[in-house]
Amino acid sequence: MSSPLGLTLKTNQPTKTKQGEVDRPTRPSGLVAEKSAGLYAVRNLVSINNDLSVPIWIEENKRDILPDNFDARLKWFYCKSISRIWNQGACSSCWALSVANMISDRICIQSDGILEIDISVEQLLSCCTNCSILPGCYGGDPQAALWYFYNEGLVTGGPYDSNKGCQPYSLPPCKVTSEGTLPPCPEFGYDTPPCYYNCTNPSYQKLYSEDFYTADFPPYQVRADEEEIKNEIYKNGPTVAIFKPYIDFIYYKTGIYHSTNDTNPVMWHSVKLIGWGTENDVPYWLVVNSWGSEWGENGTFRILRGFNECSFENHIITIIPKINALL
Repeated sequence: MSSPLGLTLKTNQPTKTKQGEVDRPTRPSGLVAEKSAGLYAVRNLVSINNDLSVPIWIEENKRDILPDNFDARLKWFYCKSISRIWNQGACSSCWALSVANMISDRICIQSDGILEIDISVEQLLSCCTNCSILPGCYGGDPQAALWYFYNEGLVTGGPYDSNKGCQPYSLPPCKVTSEGTLPPCPEFGYDTPPCYYNCTNPSYQKLYSEDFYTADFPPYQVRADEEEIKNEIYKNGPTVAIFKPYIDFIYYKTGIYHSTNDTNPVMWHSVKLIGWGTENDVPYWLVVNSWGSEWGENGTFRILRGFNECSFENHIITIIPKINALL
């Protein structure tokens, strides 16, 4: 997949710190890389279509006084979707998973926990023709996915084998890297499921036409400013982050990730950003991945904050779902 125009990739130039010193922090000692891990996850691609880019929102109102550490799972403890760890299986569906899961979280947050639903990853993956040139399991554009939600709406659908919602995820979990107890992912991956205009879950009682969620206002991008990103999460809930990690990210186990690989980035990846913190004076973002709970820190990871590591802070996108008519 081609790189998005205008995205600043990591260089070897020093970065100016908040204290005015020009330096990058040394490698956090907590990062453990397992070099024997498999490389299936490299197939997890994201593309970005600049014709479908979302406008940048600049926060002009007074910001909240933000805590040093924040975890959306704790603030909105009644929204179980924030903590849920998905396994995308042998399908490059991170772009659809991150968007649908972020929307699910925000619906719950905006409704004060009344609406606890999962937006269908399956429908977004299968039906958004503008999200990818190829079928959805070959990768897609999270920005286009947000526009699809705004323009077309999405029905509900839980994880694989959950029997929840109108169109649950039909692709079985597998071992995305060589670690874990699940069966290994097939070498050539899964086929993209077909697009259906009806509920595929026979036990779901709601009509397909009555199950749609959407938004009143278009998606937006949060400016690449650490405080504005934190303020957005603190006020409105998780966001989607699109970044370009190096090969060592696949082998991540624990600690605060920043690349130790001098080669070029290997993939675009889309994830859900849920908080921030500091460990041993090293600032980090707290992020939910979609490679199952056996990867990383129980399915999550932490990445260096404030230095635009792997262009992480360049592409923070989100949307405010419409809920008033549903309550």
